[in-house]
Amino acid sequence: MPTSSSALPNDEQQAILGQLARQRRIAAEITEWAQHNAHWRHLPNGVFNSLETAKTAT
Repeated sequence: MPTSSSALPNDEQQAILGQLARQRRIAAEITEWAQHNAHWRHLPNGVFNSLETAKTAT
């Protein structure tokens, strides 16, 4: 069990917190993409296929 004498240096703590923040942002972006993708897949096939084609063309 870590004690206060074995705590990470402040700069290392900041680096770890920065990595965690980036991972959290990426996870939020993936979740948002999945929600939008699920929404678009509920559209009629022709609409979804047209949007998918337009997306890949850009």
